[in-house]
Amino acid sequence: MSVRNLPMKKDWLIFLLAMVCTVTPLAFMVVSAGQWMEGSRGGSVVTEHLKFSAFLILGSLPIALVCISLAQGREGWSLPKGILLPAGLLLVACVLSSVRAIDEGRHWMTVWQVFVLPLLLFVAVGCQRWKASEAVRVMVALLPAGLVVAVMGLDQFYQWRWVSLGDVLPRYQLGSMLYSQNLAAEYLALLIPVSFACALGGPRKLRLLCALAGCAMLLFFVLTRARAAWVGMLGGVMLGGLIVLGVLYGCRHLKAARTVLHGVVVLSAGLAVGFAMLLLLSPYWATGKGDDPPGPNPELQSDRFVNEFKSIIKGQSNARLEIWADSLQMCREAGGVLGVGAGQFRIQFPRFIDASHGLFEDSLNGPKFKQTRRAHNDFLQLLAELGLFGLVAAVWLWGRVLLGAARTLASHVSTGNLPALFITFGLLAAVLSLAVTMFFDFPSRMPATLVIGWTCLGLLAGMEDGIRPARSIRGDGQPLLVLLAIFTLAASWSLGWRTLKGDFFRVQGGLAVGAGDYSDAKAYYEIARENLPWEDEPWLQLHWLYRREFKTERALEAVQGHLARNPWYYLPMKNEKECLMQLGRWEDARASACRILETYPRHPHARWLRNEVGLPAQEQ
Repeated sequence: MSVRNLPMKKDWLIFLLAMVCTVTPLAFMVVSAGQWMEGSRGGSVVTEHLKFSAFLILGSLPIALVCISLAQGREGWSLPKGILLPAGLLLVACVLSSVRAIDEGRHWMTVWQVFVLPLLLFVAVGCQRWKASEAVRVMVALLPAGLVVAVMGLDQFYQWRWVSLGDVLPRYQLGSMLYSQNLAAEYLALLIPVSFACALGGPRKLRLLCALAGCAMLLFFVLTRARAAWVGMLGGVMLGGLIVLGVLYGCRHLKAARTVLHGVVVLSAGLAVGFAMLLLLSPYWATGKGDDPPGPNPELQSDRFVNEFKSIIKGQSNARLEIWADSLQMCREAGGVLGVGAGQFRIQFPRFIDASHGLFEDSLNGPKFKQTRRAHNDFLQLLAELGLFGLVAAVWLWGRVLLGAARTLASHVSTGNLPALFITFGLLAAVLSLAVTMFFDFPSRMPATLVIGWTCLGLLAGMEDGIRPARSIRGDGQPLLVLLAIFTLAASWSLGWRTLKGDFFRVQGGLAVGAGDYSDAKAYYEIARENLPWEDEPWLQLHWLYRREFKTERALEAVQGHLARNPWYYLPMKNEKECLMQLGRWEDARASACRILETYPRHPHARWLRNEVGLPAQEQ
């Protein structure tokens, strides 16, 4: 039999998908003193950059595998109709938005790791036909990493003596392996429906283990007090249930519909009731002290989890409503049809601070200045960065896959295939949980949730029912696919290595500053800046290090290089003014102060800023 007549085996593809979906959320770095380079300082590091590095390096492997298999003429391409067009338009939106990007490095970095690579992974998964038995192998492989995250969080909360995970794996309050309890909860919100779907529709030998994993994740899920994730999971499961009800209504003449309805109601209600019962009973079982934040704080109340849930109903949103209002203003005035560029939200947002001005003042008067970097609503941020064109393309793509999932559910209802129906429902609930959480936070920009979400979306596309004759790609398509595989590997590994190296030296710079070794700190931050020029910390730290040595000219160079990439960030604007004053360049200092006041017209210290540089008082 010729190679062209052989279908592509999914064993290696499933293995690579399992690896990228497991390593990405668990990625961390432990460095011993003197390791990697002479003079390095030891430490345990868990950062967003490390997880993105894992995703970039490992996520390119299944894409390359599928490209090479298709180039060999194997029968593997079976992407449903109507998906390539919106996917292509989303890529076009990324390119068009680059015209208005200020920091082009950040733009293309964001385009690749948040849009292009996830889209390629989605297409690589979705272009394969997936039976329910094959899809469940991928789903089961996602659960061990989620279980590790949950057990670590439970260990931290209860401070178990019989296990000491914190001595082996890093602790970050209740964020466990994800350095933030919100991100940990948003990650588990995708896996909880998957785990219980596998418990009902997966292999019999693994059903009990999947159910136990789901229960452990649900326990920790409540302990995180992550309201956006709570709403996301409940909303995703309920929306998935409504889709199933709609499908059942269309198939109401079938005898199997009643059995399916019973099973789906049990799964949906079981998750919702389980969450509600755990929440209401939390004063009795959630009595640990592992979620005490550092510093002088009031004693935690036994009903704190219930109070967190009540705050959702009361609309307490940590200034999200104000940030959303300013984000909408940005979309109207700057975003338009094409947007301001991927990754440019944080750069442009200071120009539109109005409703959220209180956050700016609080940060200005606090111990450490923090500027809003994300809209805490991925749809709004997508609208601002890629414009209306990009938002429509993304919603079109996801909507097309969800429509296909509804058709798949209808097919399973008609055949009475309950295990396959539960597997499809679990994937559907996971994808919808991500979509609902995107209304309140930024899970589609985080590596762990991003890779799980796009993989589940690809599985839904690959399971879509209908006549889709598989086609091998011959002729001119072969060299193009090989080139695509090579380009994907080269681009992903290059950016992944730069991210890993830059973050390593950024962390080393911080450790050197803490040890008082300012000479090494400068060297480390210079390397971090070369590899991650779009990150703010190396620029800010280099300014501070040069200022403390009275090398004001060098400090000014660092500040102005920073402002070239982030021109409305308050800290470098203020630092530039101070450097110019110290150098006696008063005209330039006044111009710098004017730019600050122009960007922040409601600055609480405006009068002091004017007096400092000799500007006339503002006319009333």
